[in-house]
Amino acid sequence: MEVKKIQLDAANLFFETQTSILTVEYKSKRTITLQDAQQIIKAAKSITGEKKYASLSILEDNPISKEAQKILLSSSKDLVAIALIVKNELLKNILQMFIEVNPPKCEYKFFTAPEDAKQWLTKILNAR
Repeated sequence: MEVKKIQLDAANLFFETQTSILTVEYKSKRTITLQDAQQIIKAAKSITGEKKYASLSILEDNPISKEAQKILLSSSKDLVAIALIVKNELLKNILQMFIEVNPPKCEYKFFTAPEDAKQWLTKILNAR
């Protein structure tokens, strides 16, 4: 299976071309700024070839600015679903509150295990 990779200051991106799943692993202990979010979105468009894809976002202890949250959750017409793995319970609660106020334009769900998240994303992609 071909996996395309891009490394950024704030995150590493891995795109599995066969499954159309983009994994975004945010780097630990780094606040995600609007500039970081813009770089991630630009990299995502580049790595996915602007085709329909699903995103698996893995966050550990990353505070995310409100501006960055907004752009990351609503930025791409090609993004069909977001699976969020948030290892910090406080951050997860903050993201859930933000999403309730500013829901993304695509389906989303929180997970604890990457395997479950990938299974859900694959199901969403196959239904399209």
